[in-house]
Amino acid sequence: MRKLNRLTWSCLLVVALTPQIVLSQWTTVGDGVDYREWTISGPNNLFVSRLVRSNTNAFIESTIGQGRLSGGTETVRSQASRYNDAIGYWGQTWGSRNGVVVAINGSYYNTSTGVPHGGVIHSGWYAKRYDNVSGMSGFLWQLDRDAYIGECVTHYASKQLITYVTDGGATQQFAGINEEPADNQLTIFTPQYDEDTGTDSTVSEVLVELSRPALLMPRRI
Repeated sequence: MRKLNRLTWSCLLVVALTPQIVLSQWTTVGDGVDYREWTISGPNNLFVSRLVRSNTNAFIESTIGQGRLSGGTETVRSQASRYNDAIGYWGQTWGSRNGVVVAINGSYYNTSTGVPHGGVIHSGWYAKRYDNVSGMSGFLWQLDRDAYIGECVTHYASKQLITYVTDGGATQQFAGINEEPADNQLTIFTPQYDEDTGTDSTVSEVLVELSRPALLMPRRI
């Protein structure tokens, strides 16, 4: 599979338990995950995987080149190996570990910086915003196991809020996620950005421990 050797900023992982059983022309490569190859005229080789959505042992995850949204490129094969046995949040609990059985080339990136184009949702974290009014967003795997292909996205400032539970539910607008902070504005950095934020001494930072990922979710009224 030549695509496994191409540099990419991310890939999609199909994660499951890994027994090897042949079912007709499909091969079961994990609990709830099958794989099959075709050759059609051209010749063109097709490599197809399918996932049983009702099987809660199988899910779809995204990866990040070198594990940092600040900019990094890495082959799909290398990312699949590095994310194997990684801890995730699918199933809505910390501590479950991935068993990678299928890896698919993900999306495009800036070839100069390694920063991915478009938005990134990683193990429930809204780690990179989708571009405003770009005509499309991307593929999402939701916590309720629903596969969603997004359309045009607009981030309204009035809906970009953090809530302080210990301060009577007070809210504050934030300006960005995993990007260079603007003057006198609040920016959120998640673990997917890098080992550190790279900011200088003019920026005030607060480290917050979360009981769940910083999810993409509607505002509660």
